[in-house]
Amino acid sequence: YEGLLTPFGFLRCHQSYLVNFKYVKKYYREGYLQMENKENILVSSRKKEEVLRYLENIA
Repeated sequence: YEGLLTPFGFLRCHQSYLVNFKYVKKYYREGYLQMENKENILVSSRKKEEVLRYLENIA
């Protein structure tokens, strides 16, 4: 499903999390995303660069 959802703003930031970046409020350097509902989602060290590039492109 990941490949099908990527064009719609979803990105895997951790093995356990496929995130809709429409609802990401903030990225923290400590390695997590804060969602609009205040939930914190872990970003794996392997996915950190990919997540940062994605955030730069949508900003």
